Amino acid sequence: MEDSENATKSRFERFDTFSDRWLKAAEVWSVMVLVTVLWIVAIGTLVWILKDPTARLSPVLRNINDNWKAFLLLLIPIFYRTMKGVLQRVKKLPWGMEAQEPEDEKVQPNKIQVSPNPEQEEKS
Repeated sequence: MEDSENATKSRFERFDTFSDRWLKAAEVWSVMVLVTVLWIVAIGTLVWILKDPTARLSPVLRNINDNWKAFLLLLIPIFYRTMKGVLQRVKKLPWGMEAQEPEDEKVQPNKIQVSPNPEQEEKS
């Protein structure tokens, strides 16, 4: 009975590790694709504006002014991991907010016990 529980637990741990790796990879690739597309669109728009600046600059600025909320939505996937890390460390207090120390960066005490060397005691 215990072996089957360990096998099931081990299987879930492996799946959790596997899914976490795929999630991180998908997140990185989606951000890279999004940033690449944004750079291509920005450079293409800039080149298009520079061909006839007097006629094309006004419509582009009007579109940016009308659709600025879409740019905010594009920032979410780009900075998701950074925001997630900050929000996980934040602790709310009645008088404000204070960041907690990340768990993996806390200093763990050294649990190694050193026994006296009998040879050194005999020499002294």
